[in-house]
Amino acid sequence: MHAPTLLPSRPRCIGVLRDFSKAPSPSDLSSRVGYRGLREYKRRVVNHSAKQYVRGDVHTNGIESFWALFKRGYHGVYHQMSKKHLQRYINEYAFRLNRKGQSMQDIFSDLVARITESTKLPYKELTA
Repeated sequence: MHAPTLLPSRPRCIGVLRDFSKAPSPSDLSSRVGYRGLREYKRRVVNHSAKQYVRGDVHTNGIESFWALFKRGYHGVYHQMSKKHLQRYINEYAFRLNRKGQSMQDIFSDLVARITESTKLPYKELTA
């Protein structure tokens, strides 16, 4: 049995989208009511409740694919994630998904370059 999905409120959806995306980038969204009110965005919609999942090149498969990968990592690798470091876990899976199809040598080279450029995370801060 699965726990029910809790959907964020309309102001929360709009706030997050405005904080993390640049208008007027086109957004492929479901027809969920929470996304209405994004007038500055070019919004392309599919209506899942009408059994419409793709309309031309408009779909939500990209974000659904990301969350599927992320959930597999949660259940299969980490089993538990702290709120404090949640963004780090999300960044890791975004890194993985964005490099899908690249050779392991290219991925490893990119990873090493990013590690050498990143700031230190002291153990004390990691575990606090």
